[in-house]
Amino acid sequence: MDTDKPAPIYKAESRQIDGCAMDVLNELGHGFHEKPYEILYKNEKVGDYIPDLLAFDKIVVDTKVFEKNHG
Repeated sequence: MDTDKPAPIYKAESRQIDGCAMDVLNELGHGFHEKPYEILYKNEKVGDYIPDLLAFDKIVVDTKVFEKNHG
């Protein structure tokens, strides 16, 4: 057992967020597109970063979209 790993921060809150994310995924399904992220290109800011969700007034939730493989 690796005892050098730090304890997770906000473990209970993170589990609640995971559960909610799965509920949303199961209800709405796959296929939604992400909005642009803040990107620096040649020292110029391209796009604005707006957090997808702020949970418990302390956790920034950055949702991801991925292609579902049909295989």
